[in-house]
Amino acid sequence: MSDRYILNRYTLPELLSKSVSEHPNAVAQRYREAGSKDFQNITYQQIQEYAHRITTGLMALEMQKDDHIGLIDDVGHRWMWASMGITGGGGVDVPRGTDATREDLLYIFQHAGCKIIFLETGKVYDKIKDVIDRLSDLKTIIFFESPSTEIPGGIQSKTLNELIQLGADQIKQNSNIATDAGEKVQPDDLATIIYTSGTTGTPKGVMLTHKNLSYLTTLISGEIAKDGIILTTADRSVGFLPPWHIGERLFESIMLFNGCSVAFTSITALAGDLRTVRPTVMFSVPRVWESFYNKILENVKAASPVQRGIFNFARWSAMKWSWHKANLFGNVYHLKRRSVIVNFFSRAWSLDVLFMIWPLNAFAQLIFAKIRKLVGGHLKFAISGAGALPEHIDRLFAAIGIPIFEAYGMTETTGVSCARMLTDHVIGTVGKPLGDIEVKLVD
Repeated sequence: MSDRYILNRYTLPELLSKSVSEHPNAVAQRYREAGSKDFQNITYQQIQEYAHRITTGLMALEMQKDDHIGLIDDVGHRWMWASMGITGGGGVDVPRGTDATREDLLYIFQHAGCKIIFLETGKVYDKIKDVIDRLSDLKTIIFFESPSTEIPGGIQSKTLNELIQLGADQIKQNSNIATDAGEKVQPDDLATIIYTSGTTGTPKGVMLTHKNLSYLTTLISGEIAKDGIILTTADRSVGFLPPWHIGERLFESIMLFNGCSVAFTSITALAGDLRTVRPTVMFSVPRVWESFYNKILENVKAASPVQRGIFNFARWSAMKWSWHKANLFGNVYHLKRRSVIVNFFSRAWSLDVLFMIWPLNAFAQLIFAKIRKLVGGHLKFAISGAGALPEHIDRLFAAIGIPIFEAYGMTETTGVSCARMLTDHVIGTVGKPLGDIEVKLVD
């Protein structure tokens, strides 16, 4: 295994610098300007430039190492810029989505002691403007878009573009200021505080270090490589989930580490953008896979009786093939241990079945080509997390040629503890603990 997958090696600014040094002109992000249908491209070199300017801009606003900086935003390229700018200067980002309630935002900002906060729009500010006097630590608000409201005296406000320009002016005076700040960041330094939803009370802040994030980023990248899938600059994905969610954040870090690109979209535009972007890898949650599954069934229901019959026969053939192939290679779970003799005859039986039905599966895959196009038609694999993926949905996608790596973990464990990969693809399970992660089952 390449030494690029050495664990705990990087801080977040080092992860970015590594990618920039290896492929500075590769596309890292794709996004749309408001009202535009076309994607704009951002290279790795450009991301680092924006991150460095944000770092130096924040330092000009007196951000100190280990300061907690609020980051309230949803899907988008600017979230990553801001996060990299914060952590690149030794700050700690405190992210949350724009759908957070006023009570949650007030609690988070107070509990974390945020001196500076990033807000996506003025609408988010409207939630807290009546209680802003209770945020005694707050000194500056950075708006991604120009606010349409006045900020009370004593709190300065800037747009993200103004912050970037402020940082650019600082870099003109000292070109190494951002690099020097990044070099002072250590793997054990705190990188983020992610507040959970608070379903059992007030939100709880999960504290994750640079080492936590870099460990999982490099570990999962290495596990994917062991399966023979080497992610490169040719690989692409779509980003449509909240980046403050640890699963999406970790996935975007993996894309960044491997030089891949992420095209940012929304749930409403996802179906069309999957056909446009044609992702080779994808992270999603069970609800999205369920929506794809339901869409398939709706299309089948609306088809002619002959077409429905062809689909049902193809599904039967492909699912039989998929199950027997898994059984042949020992990738079917059993709740009770089976003897060597039973396993031998079971696998021999599956081998016979595979020989008999392989033409039927080949026919089925031709039928399923249209279904694969629902997710762009180029997926090497997909990842599902943040909930249990129903087994019948899992099996259908495996049968039609879209392998899903199901992952299990918690925010407290940086998102992933267990995951099933291609070489150990046992449907109905979340796989084995990754790397040297230890899992204890308690009653």
